[in-house]
Amino acid sequence: MYKKPMQNKSKLTSQSNANTKTFNIQPYMIKIYFPTISLHKIQEVIKYNSKTPQTSKISQYLVNEKSKSVIYGSTGIFEVLNDNIYQLYPIDKPVTEINIRKESNNGLHILIDSSYMKRADTPSFQIPYIHNIKEKTINTYKNDNTSNLKFIIEFENDVVSDFYAVITSNEISKNEKNEIEINKFVKDELLSFLSRLNLYR
Repeated sequence: MYKKPMQNKSKLTSQSNANTKTFNIQPYMIKIYFPTISLHKIQEVIKYNSKTPQTSKISQYLVNEKSKSVIYGSTGIFEVLNDNIYQLYPIDKPVTEINIRKESNNGLHILIDSSYMKRADTPSFQIPYIHNIKEKTINTYKNDNTSNLKFIIEFENDVVSDFYAVITSNEISKNEKNEIEINKFVKDELLSFLSRLNLYR
């Protein structure tokens, strides 16, 4: 008569624990673009900063300013960091279009983009013979120092070259219709900041 072999209980428990092990997914950065707000409009906000009321001055929200050198060549994109050159690899992700609004105000069309540039772990020791170097100044603005929402304005030769907001993936979710939504507090803060600068009504 066949007798089922005894199994080690502790081994089974260990295997069960391994099968039910969960992994924490680290939050990642997401950019929010505003296709209806032109770079020219942002340039005007910067230009007339000294003429606007104190409550509308963008300079009062500035929390960080840094410079960055980016090299564009035939074999790729490179960044200068601590006197070393690192190649950057674009990681493309799907872009989601949604509309957000505050109370009875008009809706604002935004693009949610989780694409990013991955930096090589080791420096590069040569760059393409034909290349173009762009010096960028990157300003970071926040409603207050405790806010997780950042507004970024990039400059090249004192001219606005890019404008976007940065949040973490924790602030993004899907509703019952499987549609992308932004955390209400972040959404309200985003629209309030734009309203103060007369960029949203």
